Amino acid sequence: MKHGLIRVRLRTGFGLCRRGASTHCIRCGLPDWLTFAHIHKEDLHLSDGDPTRVFRLCWNHHNGSYRQYRISTEELLECERVWIEEPARRPQPPPRDVELLQRPQLGCEWTGGRYRDTS
Repeated sequence: MKHGLIRVRLRTGFGLCRRGASTHCIRCGLPDWLTFAHIHKEDLHLSDGDPTRVFRLCWNHHNGSYRQYRISTEELLECERVWIEEPARRPQPPPRDVELLQRPQLGCEWTGGRYRDTS
């Protein structure tokens, strides 16, 4: 596909995501717990008018920021560009977030808003 875009399955059909930026949050670099965020309709002119264009974002950056317009489409496109073209500048996930991702594998499980030790 053009510009290194790959077709990805979404809950509502299909979308296009740039190859290489589909495994981590392009905003913070966090792996896993990702969701797809679409470009808002009023910003389609920034994405070559492609309504199927999507980004991989962690839950925090998708629901906590992008949908509330705290992350602009320009910022998302710049994050994506850095993720693809400048691997040395890719964002590193916060150590605390990485620890939280690993905790379930260390004998904990998430229950009702907090971790419970299951070991």
